[in-house]
Amino acid sequence: GQNNVQGCGDAGCLPNAFPGYQTIDDASVRKFVSAWSNHDLPAKPGLVITDMVEAMSQGRIKAMYVTGENPLLSEPDLRHAEEAFRNLEFLVVEDIFLHETAQIADVVLPATSFAEKDGTFTNSERRVQRVRKVIDPVGESRPDWRIVSELARCVSRKLDLDLEAEFDYDHPSQIFDEMAGLAPMIAGISYDRLDDEGGIQWPCLTPDHPGTRYLYEHDFPRGPRAKFVAFEQGPAADEMPSKRFPLILNTGRILYHWHGGTITRRVPNLMARTPDLQIAMSAEDGARHGVGDGDWIRVRSRRGDLEGRAMYTEKQRPGEIFVPFAKLKDHAANFLTNAAFDPDSRIPEYKVCAVRIDKIET
Repeated sequence: GQNNVQGCGDAGCLPNAFPGYQTIDDASVRKFVSAWSNHDLPAKPGLVITDMVEAMSQGRIKAMYVTGENPLLSEPDLRHAEEAFRNLEFLVVEDIFLHETAQIADVVLPATSFAEKDGTFTNSERRVQRVRKVIDPVGESRPDWRIVSELARCVSRKLDLDLEAEFDYDHPSQIFDEMAGLAPMIAGISYDRLDDEGGIQWPCLTPDHPGTRYLYEHDFPRGPRAKFVAFEQGPAADEMPSKRFPLILNTGRILYHWHGGTITRRVPNLMARTPDLQIAMSAEDGARHGVGDGDWIRVRSRRGDLEGRAMYTEKQRPGEIFVPFAKLKDHAANFLTNAAFDPDSRIPEYKVCAVRIDKIET
């Protein structure tokens, strides 16, 4: 994921947990009620993004606040996703770029980049590290924490909730201290320690705790042995090749672009390396479908189509083609992808859908 995806999860940016991965249905986390002066905290999990799209489409979600995300590039079956977002009565986007989702928003709140704010990043090895501001925010942009705090105070005044003091922060260190007081796994971490010692790996339970280099080094929360879970391997998706759509589409990253390219597509040198969308395939499939190396082709699925250049490669297995996540020249893989998702993780099936290819005659 992007930098600080781990930190976002740690801070409770999940539909089923408060900060520190404390599940919302655990009675012991009612401490958040008193800490936040809020007696209406959720008692059951919320929705993940795949469920949100359907709820928007059906009119059950009427407003959305999107921050640090570009779902109109990252969601599968983009045409359906865009219809769902356009069905909203009100859309707010908080981001550093006017990306595809921001372009259809009712309100855009300009955020700051990492270089314009103080804070922390936590990487995938659970190491909490300081981020230090290098320059002042550009233009009217503001750090995320300040935007949310100011918005919360405005809502409190508008609804006469008397909660302005709950969001009266002057620095992100105050927010981190509040979180550390509620989440035992980071209780021993502070900005002062991070400034003195560098990165600290959670769990870090007390101010004199050194941090935890290896998670579960000696045992697991349930005892000395991990729980083994057996499962049955089901079909990859509810959509397999057919006479009309004889090939399998696989999607993924390429060297010059990260995921959908919301950031990397703004770098001229990287775009110069990828002037066209390249669609990787075996020479065997190219010959079978009348497509030569370098030909312009159209890829179609049951949901949409895109155009790009065929690229022969020995890395691609016959019967499959590969299209990168990155959107190039208005063509994105997710116009094709299947919106089916795993029933447990709710992660979309980005890796398998049935497609066909046709040469574009010039």
